[in-house]
Amino acid sequence: MSSLALLLLFLAANTIDGARDKPNILLLLADDMGWGDLGANLPHLPSSTPFLDKLANSGIRFQDFHSGSSVCTPSRSALLTGRLGQRTGVLNNFGPDSVGGLPETEITIAKILKEAGYRTAALGKWHLGLTQGHHPLDHGFDRYFGVPYSLDMGCSVPPGLDMPPKRSCIRNLNNGSKEFSNTPLPLYKDRDILHQPVKLADLAQLYAEFGTNFVNEDKNVPFFLLVAFSHVHVPLAHGNNFSNATNGGVFENCLREMDWIAEELVRAAGLENTLIWFLSDNGPWQSKCNLAGSAGPYKGVWQQYNAGGSAKRTVWEGGHRVPAFINWAPVIKVFFIK
Repeated sequence: MSSLALLLLFLAANTIDGARDKPNILLLLADDMGWGDLGANLPHLPSSTPFLDKLANSGIRFQDFHSGSSVCTPSRSALLTGRLGQRTGVLNNFGPDSVGGLPETEITIAKILKEAGYRTAALGKWHLGLTQGHHPLDHGFDRYFGVPYSLDMGCSVPPGLDMPPKRSCIRNLNNGSKEFSNTPLPLYKDRDILHQPVKLADLAQLYAEFGTNFVNEDKNVPFFLLVAFSHVHVPLAHGNNFSNATNGGVFENCLREMDWIAEELVRAAGLENTLIWFLSDNGPWQSKCNLAGSAGPYKGVWQQYNAGGSAKRTVWEGGHRVPAFINWAPVIKVFFIK
């Protein structure tokens, strides 16, 4: 993955002299989406990702693409830096009580592109630390809008679907206190908390609005937008207009909502001069049963593991073999890599 990231950076920064001709870069990162959840990978089955399928089938689709780790934080660190966790020290997930994060000394894609004249923003789940030196704004991003870690690391109202069920935020009313007795999930805008707890069903609309506004801010300056979807990590929740978006259940409807966010952002950016890179941070969290995705044929059913087969959190193929494609309409020809 690191070699691919470096190649894309080189192409983006050096294709044509002059900032106006440099391609916009849209990096779409799904959360816990399995290889089998991208319809283009299994075209004989019903798809919940029609727009992403269209992009995949008109670009380069990678059949054997592997993330930097089979869990969230190390994978995201590897994606942004091109370095494995053994080199950055980012080996485990960060949470609400973590004091560490991605070291400020690491060179990220955002830092490189910012120096090359790009506007930069991070949208969605960060999960690389929020204390001094670890915030997105400390790692080359001009703007940030999203949640600081996984949706299940804070309570929300209503709580969304999880297995086992997750509690809603509960206020501690003892002695007249109105403080929450468990940590509410915050939504950040730059360094400020915009909502706490955030309503999960509103996230897709909020993400789409921020992303399209950022894309349209200045058409004369190229942009790099990291879209780290909260979809499809548990707890699952979607807007009311996606309740019957597919013939499947809540997981498939959430996939379709994520597909819609991508469509909104690509429509705003346009395909004429936008490099789109889509991938997932790791495989599906199979212990969540019908609230989790599919690793496709990479199931390893012979293996017994109490956190769910051969997917997320394991070094088996389903844990890190993820859906991925690149679409750069004027430059890249249609093909797939096995």
